[in-house]
Amino acid sequence: MSEGIDLSSLNPAQKEAVLHNEGNLLVSAGAGSGKTRVIAYKIAYLVSELLVPERNILAVTFTNKAAGEMKERVESLLQIGFFFGQISTFHSFCLRVLRKEAGYLGYSSDFAVCDSYDSVQIVKEILKNMRLKLKEKPKVVAAMISALKNGREVDLPKDLTEELLSQILENYNSFLKKNNLMDFDDLLLNTLKLFEENPSVLDFYSSNYPFILVDEFQDTNTVQYNLIKLLSRNSIHLCVVGDEDQSIYGWRGAEYKNVSQFINDFENVKVVKLEENYRSTVSILEVANAVISNNSRRIEKKLFSRKEFSGSMEIFGAHSPYDEAEYVAQHIERFVEAGEPLPEIAVLYRANYLSRHFEDSLMKRAIPYKVVGGIRFYERREIKDLIAYLRLINNPYDNVSFKRVVNIPKRGIGEKTLEKLGEYSPSLFLAIDLIPDKFPKSKILKSFKKTIDKLKAESFDTEFFDKVLKETEYIEFLKSEYFGHELESRVENVYELRNTINEYLARNENASLSGFLDTISLVSDADEITKDAVNLMTIHAAKGLEFNTVFVVGLEEGVFPTGRSFASQEKLEEERRLFYVAITRAKTNLFLTYSRTRGFGNKYFEKRNPSRFLKEIPITRFNTAGYSIYEGETDFSSASFSSPSPSFNDESVSLQSEFSKGTEVLHSRYGEGTVLNILDGGSKVIVRFKKVGIKILKSNALTVKEE
Repeated sequence: MSEGIDLSSLNPAQKEAVLHNEGNLLVSAGAGSGKTRVIAYKIAYLVSELLVPERNILAVTFTNKAAGEMKERVESLLQIGFFFGQISTFHSFCLRVLRKEAGYLGYSSDFAVCDSYDSVQIVKEILKNMRLKLKEKPKVVAAMISALKNGREVDLPKDLTEELLSQILENYNSFLKKNNLMDFDDLLLNTLKLFEENPSVLDFYSSNYPFILVDEFQDTNTVQYNLIKLLSRNSIHLCVVGDEDQSIYGWRGAEYKNVSQFINDFENVKVVKLEENYRSTVSILEVANAVISNNSRRIEKKLFSRKEFSGSMEIFGAHSPYDEAEYVAQHIERFVEAGEPLPEIAVLYRANYLSRHFEDSLMKRAIPYKVVGGIRFYERREIKDLIAYLRLINNPYDNVSFKRVVNIPKRGIGEKTLEKLGEYSPSLFLAIDLIPDKFPKSKILKSFKKTIDKLKAESFDTEFFDKVLKETEYIEFLKSEYFGHELESRVENVYELRNTINEYLARNENASLSGFLDTISLVSDADEITKDAVNLMTIHAAKGLEFNTVFVVGLEEGVFPTGRSFASQEKLEEERRLFYVAITRAKTNLFLTYSRTRGFGNKYFEKRNPSRFLKEIPITRFNTAGYSIYEGETDFSSASFSSPSPSFNDESVSLQSEFSKGTEVLHSRYGEGTVLNILDGGSKVIVRFKKVGIKILKSNALTVKEE
């Protein structure tokens, strides 16, 4: 064994997984058990000790961030500057294969990858060409198409039959093929088709990668599972690492059963369990183990930890979402004052709509926060505009990008002009050279093409993007559309895109515009995380992350678990896995909160019962900081809650005698409003304000409006 690879820091189970390198291996890795570390050591061991050439190793994961971190770990272990093995996402691997083999499928190698926005625009055009006026927006139809491509069931609306949707899908695929485009789903599907229909191509790739490692195996869908089955048919060693207890993406096609199915589909599978958790305290893991043990069809694991220190663990039952948010914000304030770094704090919820009250309470205290999962960088309007310019410069057949930028800045090119332009060539861009001078907007279109042609001739270097900005006059366009802070923000985004290009140029010796576009087309939602702010996010967005202090909020029946899960045991178990993931994000402090009332639909406030998952936890581990539960509600395994006054109420508040339902009131900030209801014996009121809608306020913050 070389001095560079020291396995002494691995625990016995991790070491066993690293040293087993023949046949098929399933590493059942619990949350926080160091699975990525095991994969990195395993790759380094293959190269350093078994002398496996780097090019013969394929490691696949789900996000660019995870792939990048794994690559850095391997390079560090091997003490090399660059690892030449293939460590990538499924989509990146498939894109690389298709770039070389697209001809087998009737594509040229310079095909473009269209993102979700582009797909919606294509669907919009198809529906127009088919003269269909559906109630469903193109975005909804595009989502249905994606579901069909991934083999998922689609609930059809009344005006969209299975036959009609199939015809839309056929036209959609035809459009992509005609325009030399593939969407994200095609990257996987076309690679699978390529391998299934061309045995010689499959033999080449399966022989080229005798050592295959797959991370986050519980998140694979059917297409990805079949790709691995095909690729590994000539493998010396196939290692899949996953944890069905953390499979939370069933709604987008992930099959948690793939973990147990692996044992049935592959011969002589060795199973290694990673159960030692390096993240959380003993108390937190006791809660996590108790919850997940209620799920069936899982490889039984019991996480343990050597972190005996017990942090703060509380359950809080609030009267309202406002109270719940105040409780959370006040505790965050205390943690921050005690020195807790902001990024080490997370508020996790089941769905984005739950964030509003927490945002309000944090803003009120001037605590910086970030809603992770808001408008992401590559989805911002100005970024999509400029990427469309780059795509058109790279691919003259990209009609989707052409249509996006031909009127940015505004050039007065309408739909009729574009329809006529399409009669001259399949490529709207190349058609400009064929139109006569009398063609509508001929001079403007030819000037536009001249600009793009000029940029096509430029070298792709650090000055390229500045030339794009200059020639397209994009900054001037922004100035004509926005002003003030919004203008500044959008200009900052533009220059951040320039930084992205320059970073790509610095990291890639054979950099190209095509390569850059491939890179950014594969950036996933999970690749961004906030700095210097409290993180507010859905539990799905928190997968793979860890925080010292975690608040899991909105733990009510119908919210978490969602009402949609009640009809299916399988869906309910996925909700429980989601709760397990939320709990295991916490390193030291864990808070579980719920509200006894929450508005739904046209109901301002509706009584809610605590989540059934709260019955499954060892209640003695928690300080029950909430109010006593309502009579008739679940008593959380016979544990009774004390009823202290909310800690954020520093003084008793008496109801002003003038207040009753229908009273017209005034507030210094919100203006005029009408009392809808009285809460907490009169200490609080629900008010509908004319300007800002419904608010819950302390009654002493209001005055009766004089007639």
